[in-house]
Amino acid sequence: MNEYLDAAETILAISGAVAIVYGPLQTALADYLRQRHFEKRDDLFDLAKSGAISFDDPIYKLCREKLNTSIQYAHVMTLMRIIWMSQSLNRHGIKAKSINFHDVRDVGTREKLESIMRSANLNTVIVSVARSPIILMIGLSIVLPKVIAKATRGWMANASTGIFSLMKNIFWQKAIYAVEESIDREMDAAMC
Repeated sequence: MNEYLDAAETILAISGAVAIVYGPLQTALADYLRQRHFEKRDDLFDLAKSGAISFDDPIYKLCREKLNTSIQYAHVMTLMRIIWMSQSLNRHGIKAKSINFHDVRDVGTREKLESIMRSANLNTVIVSVARSPIILMIGLSIVLPKVIAKATRGWMANASTGIFSLMKNIFWQKAIYAVEESIDREMDAAMC
């Protein structure tokens, strides 16, 4: 009798966890992503308002268009959809509109624009991974041991190196650059 009660409790707990992960958590993550992109769009607007870049500049317009598209489709952005869309567009020979930041003459403005768009892409990747519990668990099981190993070696060699900076560097180098182009392609496809 006790075994059946334990099984029922386990099924109820798993059902509750699944309901939360695929219910309100998905909405909360989409809202979080939208809010971050609204903030990045505001930063972009403030940059243009300050006169650093013109509102009519094609680079400003493309950055704003990509952020607006990301805001519009935040509720459907998952890592698997981004990868699938990228592969589909590759098969059909569709290339993403890339933002050529080198066309911006002022180095400070160029760096701010790059930072805004890189941060937006980073937010998209983080939320996309967080929206998929399976990918999140797989990613953590692969990345976490590497982070811990590097962190312990880093602390031995240099006391100022912390686990958070290592996690940021590893994640940034391995994940973000690989997914940025996929995100750009999905955004371009959504703009069509």
